[in-house]
Amino acid sequence: MILADAAMAPTSAQSPDSVAAKAVQDQNTNVRPANMLRLMRFRSVAAMFWVRRAVADAARRLQAPTCQLIFKDFTDRSGNVLSANLSRLGMTPAEFVERGLLFVDASDERPCLIGSRGAFTSPGSRLIFVCASRLVPMNSPPRSQIELLIIHEALHALGLGENPPTSARITSQVFLRCGS
Repeated sequence: MILADAAMAPTSAQSPDSVAAKAVQDQNTNVRPANMLRLMRFRSVAAMFWVRRAVADAARRLQAPTCQLIFKDFTDRSGNVLSANLSRLGMTPAEFVERGLLFVDASDERPCLIGSRGAFTSPGSRLIFVCASRLVPMNSPPRSQIELLIIHEALHALGLGENPPTSARITSQVFLRCGS
């Protein structure tokens, strides 16, 4: 398992390889600072870097009050507003995205190999499967779309199901609340 700090983006003096090496070294300490983003099974340093960056940018978007309203727009299958589920965890939306989720590279899994999926999860699961090979800049949609995808998956992690609402409806609402 590779654990990477969300604030560990490479500076001009650091390469993504040195950041990844530090993350691997840190995993052996068995102590995870509260602000550490959790990434697992990432074989590509580039994919790990871009996912880390997208999560940090999604968290920045979620600091805006208008974006935070997305958690009041939807309910889980029991009828609980997602913002109430988030409150029970004692986290802000940004904290939930950065510290409450585990991102797993699922590039070789069937859902990533077929169709155009960028990520997936199950309602209520904090495990977010990322089709990381699609998120590396050469293959990826614009960064803003990846950030919105992270927010979309966070809604599912808080219990939002699909059909209804459709994935397109969820994405549209995320764009309305959190888009540029």
